[in-house]
Amino acid sequence: MASSASILRDKKGIRRFIFGQCGALSPFLLMIFLLLIVATGVGIDLARHEAARAALQDALDRATLAAAQAPNRAETAAVVIERVQSMHQAPGRVALDLAITDSPTSHRVAAAAQHHLDPIFLSMLGLDRLGVRAESIAVEERPAHEIVLVLDVSSSMRFDGKFDAVQRETVRFVREMLRPGAGARTSITLVPFAGGVNPGPRLFHALGGRRLHPLSSCLVLTSADFDHGGLPSRGTYAQVEAFQDWPRYDRIMGRGTCPSNPRFEYLDPHTGKQIGYVAARRTPNAIERVAAGGSIAFHETDVERIAARLARLQLYHGARVQDGMRWALAALDPSAARMLKRHRRIAGRHDDRPLAWSDPAARKTVIIVTDSAIDREYRPDPRDPALPSLVSAAPAMLVALQRRSGRAAFLDACAIAAAQDIAVFGISLYAPEAMVADLGRCTGRADRVFETRARGLGRAYGHIRGALSTVRLVGGQTESP
Repeated sequence: MASSASILRDKKGIRRFIFGQCGALSPFLLMIFLLLIVATGVGIDLARHEAARAALQDALDRATLAAAQAPNRAETAAVVIERVQSMHQAPGRVALDLAITDSPTSHRVAAAAQHHLDPIFLSMLGLDRLGVRAESIAVEERPAHEIVLVLDVSSSMRFDGKFDAVQRETVRFVREMLRPGAGARTSITLVPFAGGVNPGPRLFHALGGRRLHPLSSCLVLTSADFDHGGLPSRGTYAQVEAFQDWPRYDRIMGRGTCPSNPRFEYLDPHTGKQIGYVAARRTPNAIERVAAGGSIAFHETDVERIAARLARLQLYHGARVQDGMRWALAALDPSAARMLKRHRRIAGRHDDRPLAWSDPAARKTVIIVTDSAIDREYRPDPRDPALPSLVSAAPAMLVALQRRSGRAAFLDACAIAAAQDIAVFGISLYAPEAMVADLGRCTGRADRVFETRARGLGRAYGHIRGALSTVRLVGGQTESP
C-alpha cells in the first residue's frame, strides 16, 4: 500500500508540474538558455572572423604600400607575397590576386587576398568554413622632383664626425631618392657652401665674374642679388679672394674660403685605367669623373657621379649659408634653364630642368645641412696692395661684413622660396640656437627643422624622405562572408 501511495503521489506531482502554472516557465527558460549558448558560440566565431579580416587587411595594406615603391613588376609581386605571408597569421593559406598598372607618372598596385577560417560553433549549424577577404589599392605618384642639397663644407664640420656623416648619409639619401622607378623623374643638385658658392668656371665667366686667381670661381654677391630667385644678373661680379689666415688641415681642407674648381679625370671604359683628356676625346664612352673640387652639380641623375663628388669634397673657411640658399633658388628657377644648358652645367638626363613653376608635375625642394650660424665675416680689403696676386698669403688688411646683412639676405631668399611654393627643410648638426631659429623661419614649419648630432643625420634624412613620399592608399574594400 505504501508503494502504491508513493507512485500515486509521484504521478500527481508530475501532473501538477505539467499542467500547473508554476511549471510553465521552466521549458521557456531552458529554451532561452540553449539559445544563449548558441548565440555566444556564433558571436565567438564572428569575432574570430572579424579579427582575422582586420589582420588580413592590415597585412595587405602594408604590403601594397611597400610594393608600390618597388622598381618593377616582378619585385612588386614578390613584395606583396612576402609581406602578406610574413605578417599574416595564416601563411601558406592566403590566395592573392594582383593588378599592377605602370605609367610614367605613377605606379598602381591593386591586391585582393582571401583565405578561409574554420569555425568552432557554426560548424554545428552546418557552416564548415568562413571566407575572409580583403582588398587594397596603393599608388605611388612619380612627380618631377627637383631636390637641392645645400651642404655646409665650412671648417667647423671637421669636428665630431660631422663631415664624414654628411658624405655617408647624403649618398644613402640620394640612392633612395634616385632608386629605379620612382627616381626616374628626380634630379639632385649639390650646392656646397663655405665662404661662398662655386657655380663652376664656365658659369662664373658667363655671369660676368672678374677673375683674380684660378683656384675657385665664387662670385661676391650683394644684397641686390637677393631680390630675385634667378641666376645672379648684375652683369659684373668680383671674385671671392683666395686667402689664408688660419691653420690649414691639408687632409680635409682646401685653400681659401671658396670651394675649389672641379678637376676631372678620365677612365678607359674597358680597362678602367686612367687616360688623358686628348685620349678620352678619341675613346668612345670614356668615363669622366670629378677628381676634386666643390662646384655646384646641377640636376644630376647618376648616383655614382654624385657619390664621387661627395667623396672628394673638402672643407674651407667661412659659412655663407645665405649664398647656399641663393644658389639653390637659382638651380630651381626656370629662367636659368637656357644658360645652364648652353654652358653644359646639367650632366643628368633631365636637360629640361629646372621645370616651369606652372608645371603641375614639378616638385621643388631645398634641404639645408649646416652646423654654422650666420656671423660676422672678414675678407681682404680691396685697398690691400697684395690683393691681385693673393693666393696663399694672409692679407695685410681685412674688412668686416656685418652679420645683420647676411641674415637679412638669407631670410630674403627664404621668402622667395615660400612665394614660389618651394619646400624647405633644415638639418642642424648642433648649430647655434640663432641658426636653428633662422632655419625655422626659413622653412615656415617646426616639423621641417631637425636638430641632431652626426649620428642622427640618417634619421633626419629618413624623416625628410617620408615627407617627400608620394605613396598612399587610394582605396580598399573588405568583405564579410
